[in-house]
Amino acid sequence: MGEYVRAAYLAVGLLLPLLVLLRLIHPYPSTQDLALSFLLGMGGTLLVLLIRGIGTWPSGGLSGAFLTAGALEEGVKLTLALLFLRRLEVEARIGPAEAAIVLACLGAGFEAVEDFQYLIGGLSQGIPWGEVVAARALPMHLALGLACGGYLAGALAGRPWRFLLSWVLACALHGGFNSVAGSATFSLTAGYAGGVALWGLSSFFIWHRRSPWALRRRLSHMDPWEAAQEAHSLGWNGMALLFSEKARSPAAWWVLALGVGILYPLLVLGLGLLMEAVV
Repeated sequence: MGEYVRAAYLAVGLLLPLLVLLRLIHPYPSTQDLALSFLLGMGGTLLVLLIRGIGTWPSGGLSGAFLTAGALEEGVKLTLALLFLRRLEVEARIGPAEAAIVLACLGAGFEAVEDFQYLIGGLSQGIPWGEVVAARALPMHLALGLACGGYLAGALAGRPWRFLLSWVLACALHGGFNSVAGSATFSLTAGYAGGVALWGLSSFFIWHRRSPWALRRRLSHMDPWEAAQEAHSLGWNGMALLFSEKARSPAAWWVLALGVGILYPLLVLGLGLLMEAVV
């Protein structure tokens, strides 16, 4: 049982530094909301398993890569993210940067459970821990969230075709990754994942700089006259965000630390074991 607990902590620990980095870059949504999106992503793995049990879904080849891993998994994640973003939109406007960071955290929750399964599978096959950890250190689901999540903001604004665009893009990138991972060398697979991650981070940085939530930080480095012109161009909404309090999580920091350090790995362990028993 100790190896299972170790795998659960590794699955969460591989993703935690990237999630902290995203939290430090962009101030909204709150840390509690991002933590909830992580939990939602974990639950998404169970939803995918239930849907796969309804019909016959391919597990290998191009059809498995693009239909099961691509269309199904990305469809579930994007649908959950859209529903969660609609709840957040009641409190404040959601832009591309906010949608991207939510989908990235949701994808990280999905990836944590998936990583646990791969770690346990590698252990049962006698593959050294180091090799499995190195292979799963590529945060593909998180990178897909950054690359495709920004388009969900358009769906919230009454343009449903933006959801379809995000889904098609995520399907293509995810299916391509699984195809490459199943037939190419590790270095080529790592290069593919790195390219998607670089694309996602670049898009996220662009959306972050354009977001009113990052206004105060951006204006603090400008000449006063340039800052005034920038704030004026954003209108009254931008000015309101400039003088508003930074979004805070109602949960104390130690509650969140306790969740990440104890609760999340245990939930990953439980979900992973449940899915192994069902499959």
